[in-house]
Amino acid sequence: MAEHRTPNPRVGGSNPSWPANFFGMANKVKTNKPSKGSKGNKRGKKRAQGQGLGDLIERFKVFLEESKVEMRKVAYPSQKQTLATCSSVLVLVIIVALYLGIVDIVLSKIIKLILS
Repeated sequence: MAEHRTPNPRVGGSNPSWPANFFGMANKVKTNKPSKGSKGNKRGKKRAQGQGLGDLIERFKVFLEESKVEMRKVAYPSQKQTLATCSSVLVLVIIVALYLGIVDIVLSKIIKLILS
C-alpha cells in the first residue's frame, strides 16, 4: 500500500488542528515597544523571540480577548431543545446498558458451560 503524503505536511485541513492555542500564538502578538534586553545577551534573545514575562502576559491577554470573541459566536440551545436532547441521550444510554448487560450475562453463561 502506498503512503499518502500531503504537499505541505505542516498545514492542517480546513479547520485549524488546535484552535485558540495559547502557546502557539507567539507570531500573532505584535507589540510596538522594543524588548528590554535585546542587546545581544542570551536573556535578551529569549525576550526578543517572545519568551519574556511581558510577552507571555500580552499573549495571555490576546488569548482571552480572542476567546471572548469566539464565545459570543456560540449559539446556545433553548431549554426545550436541551431537555429533548438530554432525554434522548438518557434513553439511548439505558438501551445500550441493557443490551450490554444481557450480552455479558449470556456470554458469561456460555463460557461457564464450556469451561465446566
